[in-house]
Amino acid sequence: MPKSTDTFIAGCAGGMAQVLAGQPFDMIKVRLQVANQTSNAYKSVFDCLIRIIKYEGGPFALWKGSLSPLLSVGAAVALQFGVNERTRNFVKEMTGNSRLKLSHYFGCGAIAGLTNSVISIPTEHSRIRMQIQSKTNYSSSIDCGKKFFRSMA
Repeated sequence: MPKSTDTFIAGCAGGMAQVLAGQPFDMIKVRLQVANQTSNAYKSVFDCLIRIIKYEGGPFALWKGSLSPLLSVGAAVALQFGVNERTRNFVKEMTGNSRLKLSHYFGCGAIAGLTNSVISIPTEHSRIRMQIQSKTNYSSSIDCGKKFFRSMA
């Protein structure tokens, strides 16, 4: 298998695992962050957890808004890995050195991170909108994205 395919598969798998494992914690974090701005204040982390599960559809409510990151984070991380690898190879060719300096790694990582943001910023925006809704304003992450982009036009 070519190296770029390995990088893409690793990026997809790692990104999806990151979303599945971290989403419940992120959901609670986001809810606690916006609780002071709404009348929906929570007494504690556990109060937030219990209220989400009790009033919003059971334990699976903790993964509300995870569809858009699941569909895109694999691609975003794969893109980031691929751009980082290609940028490092480009710098090696330009400098004629097989060993890069720390500043080269920093620059390659910065370029890869900027590339990742093209996918991750809209995805994160949709995810957070889904997480902060306690009532159903959006039927899905896709519905959320459509309504957001319509409001921008």
